[in-house]
Amino acid sequence: MSQPQQQQALRFWKLVHEACLEQDLDELSMRQMAILLKIYIDAPPHSVKTLSEQLNIPKAAVSRAIDSLSAKNLVKRERSKHDKRCVILHRTLSGMTCLGTLADAITKASGEVKQGATVAA
Repeated sequence: MSQPQQQQALRFWKLVHEACLEQDLDELSMRQMAILLKIYIDAPPHSVKTLSEQLNIPKAAVSRAIDSLSAKNLVKRERSKHDKRCVILHRTLSGMTCLGTLADAITKASGEVKQGATVAA
């Protein structure tokens, strides 16, 4: 990747983070955000074990992140009807709203980066 491309990518990422701060989305860690996005974008079912395998992070770390996401009502835990040892993770309305706000922040940042690239050209 060329230096101008790197600068543009980093500017975009900076603008996304700034937009997230404006929308009070700054309370999620990178790990929590990755897990939340997996649950909302990828097809269910989702469990601590599958998320751990897919994201290549320890189950204990996934479980801690789920504790935090659950406390914020962004995901919901439910025991599997087939295997009571397994906990299935579900989406919530609050989680959908949060990610809708994130999508708006990303769209805003993308527009600003494109506008900046047009001005620079």
